[in-house]
Amino acid sequence: MDFVVVATAEGKTYRRDLDIPRILIGRSSKNDLVLPDLSLSRVHAEIYRQGDTFLVKDAGSKNGTLLNDQQVVTPTVLRKGDRITLGSANIWFNTEPQHRVEITDKPTPVAGTTVVPVEQLITDPTTLGGNTLLPERRTSSLPLEILQKAGEQLVATAPLDELLLSIVDLVFEALKPERGTLMLLNPKSGALEPKVVRDQKKGAGEDITLSRHIADLVVKGKQSVLTSDAMHDPRFEHGESIMAQGIRSAMCVPLWNSREVIGLVYVDSRIRSNSFTPADLRLLSNLANIAAVKIENNRLFEETLAVRALQRDLELAAQIQRNLMPRICPPVVGFDIAGTNLPCLTVGGDTFDFLPREGKRMWIAVGDVSGKGLPAAMIMSHFQAMLRGLAEADRPLAQIAGRLNDNLSRTLSANQFISFFLAELEPEEGLLRYVNAGHNPPMKVSASGAVERLMGSGPVLGVVPGVNYPAQETILAPGDILLLYSDGATESLNTAGEEFGEERLIACLKTVTRLESESGLARLEESILGFCGEAPRYDDITLLLLRRMLP
Repeated sequence: MDFVVVATAEGKTYRRDLDIPRILIGRSSKNDLVLPDLSLSRVHAEIYRQGDTFLVKDAGSKNGTLLNDQQVVTPTVLRKGDRITLGSANIWFNTEPQHRVEITDKPTPVAGTTVVPVEQLITDPTTLGGNTLLPERRTSSLPLEILQKAGEQLVATAPLDELLLSIVDLVFEALKPERGTLMLLNPKSGALEPKVVRDQKKGAGEDITLSRHIADLVVKGKQSVLTSDAMHDPRFEHGESIMAQGIRSAMCVPLWNSREVIGLVYVDSRIRSNSFTPADLRLLSNLANIAAVKIENNRLFEETLAVRALQRDLELAAQIQRNLMPRICPPVVGFDIAGTNLPCLTVGGDTFDFLPREGKRMWIAVGDVSGKGLPAAMIMSHFQAMLRGLAEADRPLAQIAGRLNDNLSRTLSANQFISFFLAELEPEEGLLRYVNAGHNPPMKVSASGAVERLMGSGPVLGVVPGVNYPAQETILAPGDILLLYSDGATESLNTAGEEFGEERLIACLKTVTRLESESGLARLEESILGFCGEAPRYDDITLLLLRRMLP
């Protein structure tokens, strides 16, 4: 049966079988697992079954729940050996409590210690050949057989925690130490973190104290270290971390993947007859080298899986974002309207929308979030929801822009903003009312070829609250076209670093005045992308084309 072991700050431990589907944890006596810690919430967390697995979930606690020292934000699957931290208590899932490894700054002399560069130890068979420290003892199996077994057992892909346990099992099978630990360097902090701590009985055993000097020799100096019969060596009489633990023999070797050191393996013994020899040091160094290569490959494999999972999430997000934008414009009498959006990444921060109003009116909107990619896409989805919510009240455009600006000013960070253009079209008269909040001025081309820019009404949204955005008006006569666009269109670069620019956009726009809007958009898109050629795109492109048809 699945279980947890609770370890309190007072040093008490007790087991609780997971014999019901859901176990509530907290300081209230009504919980299934009561922890009398005032730093905990009354109902702090829960462990619950889902199919064949158990998950841990924070129950909205004040001080949070940690899983393996990481904040639990969403329900997370538990794996054997996981540690849940609630206040001063630790809860271990399907395993006994893991004891800690302490790296101490107390000095440990190395006068009676053999220290050898690990690369030399692995590649040069004659290294340590003349060493008379101790006669070599026979291990449980020939070194070649152990190394072959390591290669076979570690070839299969497995989760990192299972891989590390297998490595330590091989070390204990080969060398028969009393205790051992495998530690990995945290890639962010550079600190050594114990991943497996065990003894001969596959328990956690006692706490292990490791000299920082030895750890530095191994990790920073890329050295393998052997001490033998340290308790009876007078040169170790001041080596407190050795003497306090009663250690007669110990080895510490780097997890070196032939490129860099990613951690260490440490083993020790207090039995005189089990003192380690130079042959053992060579064997442990070779095992650690094989293990380090496998750990690195495992990390790369898991990173690849994570990237693929992220890509799938981004593709799903892109599909959702496409669905949030209109595929076609609702019919507007006398007008031909179309829009398109080309994100430069999988998802983007541009949007456009068509919102039918009463009396045959139509709202047309274009927005552009500062930045790009997923952060911009998340802000834009929030903005779209706000816009559609405010549109339900059918307020004047100036009020809509003001409310959007005030709401965004409270929620966006200092370096975030949205440029926005919102227009209301009355198709019978061709009247277009609009507000322009810092957006690229849309271009209106009349049937005669004259160009008019619909200039701004105020600054971008989300920077300064309380701004007034007065509405302005223009008339779209039969044969006129209007292009709404984001700055990704004009600021697109070619391989020579030149911008597409407004003049090229206007010139291209004049060539599509008699085309249907869909065809005109395709021509504009083809012109912009053709200009860019093989140059990478750094911004999203949004284009909306309105054409008032001739009678």
